[in-house]
Amino acid sequence: MIKNINLIIISLYLNKYVTITKGIIFPFYYSINKNKNFTSIEHNLIISYYDKNIFYLFLEIGTPPLNLSLTLDDSDSNFIMKDDSCLFNNDYSIFKSSTFRYDQGLNYLYINYELKTILNNTKDKIYLNQIEEKPDKIVINDFNFLYLPNKEEIKQIHKYNNNINNSINFNPKCGYVGILPKELNKESIYEKNNFFYQLKKKNIIDNYYWFIHYDENKKGEFIIGITPHEVYPDKFLEDDLYMTHAKLIDDKFIWQIHFSSIEILNSNSNNKINKIYLGNNNGIIQFSNNYIHCPKNYFDNITSIYFQKYLNRNMCTKNYIHKNNIRYNTIYCFRKNFTENELKAFPILILNCNGLNFVFEFNYDDLFLKTDSIYIFKIIYN
Repeated sequence: MIKNINLIIISLYLNKYVTITKGIIFPFYYSINKNKNFTSIEHNLIISYYDKNIFYLFLEIGTPPLNLSLTLDDSDSNFIMKDDSCLFNNDYSIFKSSTFRYDQGLNYLYINYELKTILNNTKDKIYLNQIEEKPDKIVINDFNFLYLPNKEEIKQIHKYNNNINNSINFNPKCGYVGILPKELNKESIYEKNNFFYQLKKKNIIDNYYWFIHYDENKKGEFIIGITPHEVYPDKFLEDDLYMTHAKLIDDKFIWQIHFSSIEILNSNSNNKINKIYLGNNNGIIQFSNNYIHCPKNYFDNITSIYFQKYLNRNMCTKNYIHKNNIRYNTIYCFRKNFTENELKAFPILILNCNGLNFVFEFNYDDLFLKTDSIYIFKIIYN
């Protein structure tokens, strides 16, 4: 969606990851909502598009080494194992590993403002493969993570006076890698349970950089501890690298960009270009979302400039979806009478970022999901 950067989302299954100097490269995978049947216009099918995407990778953990799939979590900063609907069945369980360690008993911790029960100071061994010329694996013997037992496990732990033993059946958990920076006043928790911090503290990486890359063969990579031009000097230039900072919002650091100006570039029937200036605003990056959430006045301007005539002729329709008890306004158009020519007439949406010295431009190809029967507009508001 950003010009000059080709992001191609795929879903493959590999189980190798390598390091370049002190950078780590994980094969990176993507799963969209499994409901692909858009042959009829049903409200639940529209809703399914707005479900969160799942981004994940794999590593080996424990003794013997067992597979653990990890979902990238853009709402937290911790490495967590918990009960959930896992995308893949994981092999790792704490009682399958002879190197799993913990401090006796349970503890309590606020995670995303909810009080959770955790095992005390859980840790195990993890393995990171090096480049092919160096077949020896990097081994971290005391990798910390948060382990959230379920209600039945907690009941059994209390039964055995806060000890865990072979009488308790600990089920495999889903793994999550929090990619947010640390929260204020929680340095000790962050230092213990953040994936990036632990790698840097153990000198496996030299910094906290990470980025997502898709190559010419449509393979995704999650790259940690190194810049794009260091990994792919023939593809990226150091002069093109711009640095910015996460912003502090409600005691959390968020990936936020300030847009110095927001404009709509519109071509009318006389081919005259009009720029409509809509002030400035901030954008928050949540890459697990398919859509762009905007203010009402922005949505109303786009509707007035482009969609209204198609809405009047029933070529497009407005609809509502409810997520977390919030009603969102959406638009989709019917392909039986809304053609590619109408689609290509969509104006260019411009977001200027002076801080990054970059202009983000979005056109019709970026902003509509094409299905068998409808075009879903990717911008919504509540």
